[in-house]
Amino acid sequence: RFVDLGSGVYTGLSRKAMIGTLTARDIPAERAAGSVAAALIAVQRGARMVRVHDVMATVDALAVWHGVHAGDEAPRRDPKPAAPRWPDDD
Repeated sequence: RFVDLGSGVYTGLSRKAMIGTLTARDIPAERAAGSVAAALIAVQRGARMVRVHDVMATVDALAVWHGVHAGDEAPRRDPKPAAPRWPDDD
């Protein structure tokens, strides 16, 4: 519903207790797979930004989803992703 408001949606579901409840994982560090799934679902449903702990796994999952979703038109990624850049980096 928030996506319908027209502004960008930011989610931070990584390792949250609700993922622990759904996956029966009491230890937050053991919730990586559930967190990646939650981030992927959030993006599929319109989130423009996701906050995650397991960056590489999330980026890989999103790249696979995008590749399947876009078919042969999907751009190929460099095997070594670039370091993130921040607005104040010069």
